[in-house]
Amino acid sequence: MNVFQEIHDRSLWQVFGLYLASSWVVLQVVDTLDSVIGLPGWVPQAAIILLLLGLPIVMVTAFVQRGWRRSDPGKGGEATAASSGPAEPRGGLFTWRNALLGGLGAFALLGVGTALWIGMRVTGIGPAGTLVAKGVLEERGVVVLADFDNSTDDPTLSDVVTEALRVDLSQSEALVLADPGFIGAALGRMERDPETPLEEGVAFEIARREGVRAVVTGDVARAGAGYVLSASLVAPEDGGILLSHREGARDETELLDAIDALSRHMRERVGDPLKSIADTPPLAQVTTSNLDALRKYTESLRLPEAEFQRRIALMEDAVAADSTFAMAWSALATQLSNYGVEPGRALEARARSFQYRENLPTRELNFVSAMYYLSGTNQPRQAIPYLEAIIEQDPAASGPINNLGEAYRKLGDLDRAIELYERSIAVDSSTSAIPFINLAQVHTTRGDREAALEAADYLETYAGSPFPDWHRAMALGGTGDYRAAEVAARRALEGLEGRSFLLAQGMQWLGALAAIQGRLEEGVEYWRRTADIQEENGSDVEALRNRIFAELLLGSAYRSDDVSALDAVIEASPLGEMDPVVRPLLDLAGAYALLGRADRARELLEEFEATTPELHQQYERFYRSRLRGEIALLEGQPLEAVEKFRLAASRPQNLHPMAGLARAFDAAGQADSALVHYRRFLEAPHWLSIVPHVRFLPDALQRAAELEYEAGNLREAAAHLARFVELWEDADEALQPRVLAAQARLQEIVDEIG
Repeated sequence: MNVFQEIHDRSLWQVFGLYLASSWVVLQVVDTLDSVIGLPGWVPQAAIILLLLGLPIVMVTAFVQRGWRRSDPGKGGEATAASSGPAEPRGGLFTWRNALLGGLGAFALLGVGTALWIGMRVTGIGPAGTLVAKGVLEERGVVVLADFDNSTDDPTLSDVVTEALRVDLSQSEALVLADPGFIGAALGRMERDPETPLEEGVAFEIARREGVRAVVTGDVARAGAGYVLSASLVAPEDGGILLSHREGARDETELLDAIDALSRHMRERVGDPLKSIADTPPLAQVTTSNLDALRKYTESLRLPEAEFQRRIALMEDAVAADSTFAMAWSALATQLSNYGVEPGRALEARARSFQYRENLPTRELNFVSAMYYLSGTNQPRQAIPYLEAIIEQDPAASGPINNLGEAYRKLGDLDRAIELYERSIAVDSSTSAIPFINLAQVHTTRGDREAALEAADYLETYAGSPFPDWHRAMALGGTGDYRAAEVAARRALEGLEGRSFLLAQGMQWLGALAAIQGRLEEGVEYWRRTADIQEENGSDVEALRNRIFAELLLGSAYRSDDVSALDAVIEASPLGEMDPVVRPLLDLAGAYALLGRADRARELLEEFEATTPELHQQYERFYRSRLRGEIALLEGQPLEAVEKFRLAASRPQNLHPMAGLARAFDAAGQADSALVHYRRFLEAPHWLSIVPHVRFLPDALQRAAELEYEAGNLREAAAHLARFVELWEDADEALQPRVLAAQARLQEIVDEIG
């Protein structure tokens, strides 16, 4: 007998194909139910097992029911195609009725078992009941995550595992991890350093003091060449273990998978919706599959803010190890932008984080998207929904609350911004200086000096940092008290030897304060020293920007259109070797425009637009529009300049185009409109916006005085001139003729007033 012929004749291939098709349908139904309502992890596995068990039963049934073909007696007992026909259905165990009923019954039992298990889980009955359903934990209750113990020879491993578990558990809908603000505030009430490591004993003490009902503890240990990770949820009052779980990893490459399995088990037992757990991408996708990258990222996050240069270096190492590490790119962008380090690099990092956002869980996806629109494309309105979604899930999320304040600040809603900064500080006043800095900036912008100084005073909590005096200097300078600002700025520089970035930034601010008071030679010397320090530390781009601005100030203040000094700076710089992402082409274009070289400014602007990524062009759209306004003004087209400056001024608190509008209307012979914009520029407080005030404030005061005089406003004209004379009282000797002329004109107006 030919077995393969028998299989073919009995149509077993067709039965096999039909069974596979039916099995595919069943698995699709299970998968759909899992995605819609969430099923226990064992349900899909049980369905596969049942289908595998059913396959031999169906095949045997098909074989038996088809029957052997009968022999034809007239042909020597050999079966032939002509003599064989369908066999009569046979009874017994292997019937189609039994096979169908058995299959339906098995899946019915699976469905009933699943329903019972889910019912027990949500009602807290039996071993399936979750801790939330049983009332052991409150839904969305706070849980403290202690630093994992480390029993390995790798001192960084416990930090990495703790941070990775934090990332995973932060996706939970059933519990809320205590954030750094909560921990820092609790440590403050315990009269402990906010940087105290969160060891198990400290975590228990915090939980008991703050009424937290559970602490997550854990341990990382060696097991031969591999690792064993264990975690427990512990009641802090009596040390009772509410749940515990252990996962193994054969080597470092499996550590992230083990952490992911550990957190998923804990989330399931606590009471997270099964669908939520299923929808959360694996940890290796959420963060990084590269353990070394995760190490660098974790180490950076745990450094204090004052060590931001080290934080930046570690984040750069993290993205070098894993170029698709979205959260590390985002953190790098934030560090670079917060401290004004090469804005082009910050934009590039922000673009990378957005590019690799696809596999992020909801919270991290919202964060990356929000920061992309807020700090990457300068579209704060688009960032708001993402930030609000994060805050809705976690009302104590201090960082997103602060970022939402930034979005409203950029939109010009300063009252709402202040409210959000203060809320961020109330949630967490110990781990970040940024909300205080932002609050000081906004109060300065509103002209509320006392509130700005009060916000700067709060920065005293960051011991050993120059933040308080720096921001006192900014608040004082921003509201016009330049002499007091200089005192605070010089005090901020004390003790910064060896901290090159901070020293350079402080000198830059001192240079601005000197220059705005007419001491241009001193200011330029500060900027040149700043550039020297930056070059010594490899910051060629920032160094070039300071040299550009120094030559711009010297040339424009002395009414010179000689650009040879600026040309020499460019020729001596590595401009051609710089990445298009970071080249300061717009700074150069602006300098040439303000020195009267429209042709060179246009050439550089067009080069920027031809060679720079779209994201950078989008971010700099206000700057580009202002440059086109300067070029139009130089080319004798003041009304076109008005149009460009208006577009640039649509960004709130943008003082440079405000001065541009005044000059454009003045050039167009529209004195009334020019005077309106001069007044706005002169009355606007500012956050020591270096270029517009250093470059335009003296000229604006003198020209506004003449326009006020022509309009018959003699007292206003005198006030502007008096302000100019006081501002440049100690100006360079070469500038004193302007001061003397202003004094003489002021006296004339005073005499006329009588």
